Amino acid sequence: MAILKNPRLWWTWDTGEQNLYKATATISSVHGGSDLREAVFGIRSIVRQDNMSYWLNGRRLFLKGAWYPIADIFGSKPTRETYETDLMLYRAANLNHLVNFTVVEKPEFYELL
Repeated sequence: MAILKNPRLWWTWDTGEQNLYKATATISSVHGGSDLREAVFGIRSIVRQDNMSYWLNGRRLFLKGAWYPIADIFGSKPTRETYETDLMLYRAANLNHLVNFTVVEKPEFYELL
């Protein structure tokens, strides 16, 4: 088990750095097989107050967001470049919050966030 000492917090693109970490886990079998998984994650706290204000890592955050409806109706068509273009347009619109509610996109979408 690893413990992060003095972790750097994750922030939205418009409020700070998107500090990320990678966790790697290996499960081994007594019969010789093994499985390895990696996950990239950020450390942050998000709180919604009773007055509907949001606080990221103790600082008030104004959510500027939109729905991400779907990259393409045919799930196999979107590419990393498709996602990059979409996300660049959202950022150019000064958005810091996306709601992806229609489908689970390909891993490339989440790697770019």
